[in-house]
Amino acid sequence: MNLNDIQNRLQLQTIELLRRTHEHERTVRLHREEVGSLRRLLAHTATRQREQLESLKESMKLEQKSEMKRYKEGFLRRATTELRGGLDQADVKIKEYSSEMERLQQKLRASETDKYKARAELRKAKEMRTATMNTARDARRELATVHEKNEELFNCCKVLYRQLGDSKALPALPDVGSAPVPALEWLSYAERAYTLADAAVGQENTTRSDRESARKTARGSEASTRCPPSSREGLLQSQLKRATQKLEEMKRTAIIILKSRSTIEQYLHEALANCRSEKAAAAGSAAAAVRRIKARTMGEISKGEGGGGSERATNGDSNGLPLEDASSQTVGAAHTETFLTGAVDNDYSEDENEAPVVQSNGPARAVPPLLLDGVDRGPTCGMDELAAALERAQLGEEVDLDVSQLSWESKEHILRMIFRRINSDPMAAINNRERARLRAQLASLGTAVV
Repeated sequence: MNLNDIQNRLQLQTIELLRRTHEHERTVRLHREEVGSLRRLLAHTATRQREQLESLKESMKLEQKSEMKRYKEGFLRRATTELRGGLDQADVKIKEYSSEMERLQQKLRASETDKYKARAELRKAKEMRTATMNTARDARRELATVHEKNEELFNCCKVLYRQLGDSKALPALPDVGSAPVPALEWLSYAERAYTLADAAVGQENTTRSDRESARKTARGSEASTRCPPSSREGLLQSQLKRATQKLEEMKRTAIIILKSRSTIEQYLHEALANCRSEKAAAAGSAAAAVRRIKARTMGEISKGEGGGGSERATNGDSNGLPLEDASSQTVGAAHTETFLTGAVDNDYSEDENEAPVVQSNGPARAVPPLLLDGVDRGPTCGMDELAAALERAQLGEEVDLDVSQLSWESKEHILRMIFRRINSDPMAAINNRERARLRAQLASLGTAVV
């Protein structure tokens, strides 16, 4: 074999190998395509099975829902039927109750109508009774008037008969029963009789008093009953009424002012007591001893002078209280002298329905009275004396202060201090109404209100 044959054989083998390789590749490609198609088929089958499962679930849900719906509808139908039956029965009962209520209301209206009718009949009966009583009273009054006029006419006729003489006969009276208007005829004849009586009395030589008595006998009762009161009398009555009302108002205002002044004096006592208690703790016993010695000395002096006032000065103060017990009495109980002037009636109230003011800050404090011995009783006690007295009180000394001798400037200063305490003390005994009244009264007196 030569080389060409070998090359040809190798080429043929190579070609065969390439052909087999191509066939193998084609077979592999076909297998791959078949595997892909199988995978796609499997995926499609799985998708369809999943869809069928979902559709089956949906159908089962729909069937369950429809079954539940049918059950609910049946249950609701039965319940609705039962409720309708109950409602029908309730409607029947309601109609029965309504008819019964209507019947009762008709009975009530009938009874109300009967009651109103009975009331109207009773009212009419009362009105008729009242009218009858009024008519009877008027008739009795008219009858009494007629009797009085008859008596007056008889007296006038007697006077006329006496004046004219026995020979002249009395004029004949008209027939009252047959007259068309008997009252007018009677009154006209009475007036004629009065005129004749006056003329007969005037012709005689009688005194003025006799003529006046005759006129009063003839016309006094009619003039006194028919003459209305004059305008001057009505004016005087209205003026008297207004003056009485003004007097009552002034009295109430004065009592309110006195109550306010008493309250201010109590606050002044409390302020002085607080000033004394701050600085007089150590000097309290000494001051008490000095007061007792002073009281004994004054008692001995008053005993030496003699008279009715000595026993009073020995036993106590100007109000008849012991000097040691005077400091424990209140202003309203022991002393009737107020902050400015006058006494206060604590039982008075401007309004009768208004309850008395009750202090809610515990028991009433013991307020010491104003000691009036050893006081500068000059006409004025100004700010300097007041400041000196306050300084001595702060130092613990016993200060005797005559409130009635204070000047208006000192009183205004004390009022400012009191109002500051009132405004700063929420538990004060004066409420807003009394404070407003106090401010108004002080403003009316010309005092500056703080």
